[in-house]
Amino acid sequence: ISVVQLKNFSETARKKIKSRIKNYYPNTSEKGLQGKYVTRNQPGMNTKGFFLDTEYAHKGVNDRMDIVWVDTAAKTIAFVELKKFSNQELLLTSENFVLEQLTKYHTLIKKEKSYLLEHYQKVFRIKKIIGVFRSDLTIDSLANFSILEKPVLLVGDCTQAWIDEFTPAIN
Repeated sequence: ISVVQLKNFSETARKKIKSRIKNYYPNTSEKGLQGKYVTRNQPGMNTKGFFLDTEYAHKGVNDRMDIVWVDTAAKTIAFVELKKFSNQELLLTSENFVLEQLTKYHTLIKKEKSYLLEHYQKVFRIKKIIGVFRSDLTIDSLANFSILEKPVLLVGDCTQAWIDEFTPAIN
């Protein structure tokens, strides 16, 4: 693997990063889907929010929270667990794997709320300084934002028909 030169995160550098993600994590994988969401929704592309980080890991926690979302309208920072619609864990009612995972994340977020807010305010400032964000990003800081304690479950790459069929089982 060759090193990607990031010069103020130019469009050329972003294209190289996107290409590398597609190469190692095809869209058919959960990580590929995660990459697709993040690269297609960059800060400044819409007024409702953007993805700020991926794969958040915390000391003492074996799992990683998939995506960190900044909701600019609600002024919140949310942690998103992504599951591909074909992931059978969504439908395992006896094991409740997803519920246990989300409950664990909820406990962590609630316990570390202040730390997480400070951390992501800092991450935002650093990314702003080094030019990661698009020039049309309309916010300057996350100073008035709060942490959403309840993690969000995002079931990706599914159709409305799938949602209609499996919502009762997922609930």
